[in-house]
Amino acid sequence: MCTDIYIVDDDKLMNELISFTLKSNGFTTKSFLKYKDAVNHIKNPPKLWLLDIMLDDNFNGFDLMKEIKELTPSVPVCFLSARDTELDRITGLEIGSEDYITKPFSKQELVLRVKNIIKRSSSPQSFQQHTIIKINDYEIDDKKREVRYHNDLIKLTSKEFDLFIYLIKNPNRIIDRNTLLRIIWDSNYFGSGRVLDDTIRRIRHKVSDIQIETVYGEGYKLIADENINV
Repeated sequence: MCTDIYIVDDDKLMNELISFTLKSNGFTTKSFLKYKDAVNHIKNPPKLWLLDIMLDDNFNGFDLMKEIKELTPSVPVCFLSARDTELDRITGLEIGSEDYITKPFSKQELVLRVKNIIKRSSSPQSFQQHTIIKINDYEIDDKKREVRYHNDLIKLTSKEFDLFIYLIKNPNRIIDRNTLLRIIWDSNYFGSGRVLDDTIRRIRHKVSDIQIETVYGEGYKLIADENINV
């Protein structure tokens, strides 16, 4: 059975408090105090990672996040940190985190936001009905949340996939920035629209044979010169 939540925080008392709070609300948890211990469990993923930013041994939560997304890109990650700067929040979102919770926090807030993340990740949005979509030489399976190019798997983070599939299902249509931020990032978005621009940039790099056009002052448009085979 998949553990619901992995908690990575080098403050033992805080780690225990988070674990107790979540277990009291029906979740199963596993706690790690060190970066190296958490890394060894990436291949056996939970439903959600909760990461502190400041860890040990010259590593931090951002380093661990990159390792998680490299091996299990669809598993959601939430940062939970006393560092409350806009740069930290934007950095976390830019590399694919689902949320950023600032310490100190209430138990109710923690439980609610954890429930919302797990609900979203386990119940894909309505535009993600099970279909196989073919465009150019790409094949997208929105149930398995996989993108393949000539049968080679392309690794996309959760947010990259959500944004890509939404554009794919709305070809040759300008989607304004506010709509994309609202649909893809929901109420968990902090900061400027830079997170959207950086996610688009990463998608363009990973699926370079599909054109995503910037419509300045408006938003983005995925160009499909051929019929998309759904």
